[in-house]
Amino acid sequence: MKRVFLMLVMLFTISVYSFAENNNTIENNTIEVERLAKYDLKIDNRRLAVYLDLTADQMDAVTAVTNEFSNDLKFVAVECNENNRKQVTNNVINKNIKHMRYILNNEQMRKYLMVLNVTMVNRGLK
Repeated sequence: MKRVFLMLVMLFTISVYSFAENNNTIENNTIEVERLAKYDLKIDNRRLAVYLDLTADQMDAVTAVTNEFSNDLKFVAVECNENNRKQVTNNVINKNIKHMRYILNNEQMRKYLMVLNVTMVNRGLK
């Protein structure tokens, strides 16, 4: 009888522990999915081209730069830890601005910076 009771207590303890572990895993996965969604930038290059009034050559270059920017942000979300994520994000944004400044004229750059700033603020990345 004593063995049966101890076996039941042990089984109950293991099941409670595994349930708690599963719950923590679900919470961690939810946080990670939210973080990945925040850094997943889906840029509509056609709308951006119309808004910035881009030429065909500029559109090709901007598409390449925005794709690189999106991939860099995904890398930040997956590979960087909490301590340096903010700094690496700022570096990625500054790199994108530097590339865009080379492609766009002053008026287009002003409009692009407004769009980029609003996007980063809305995403919570700035």
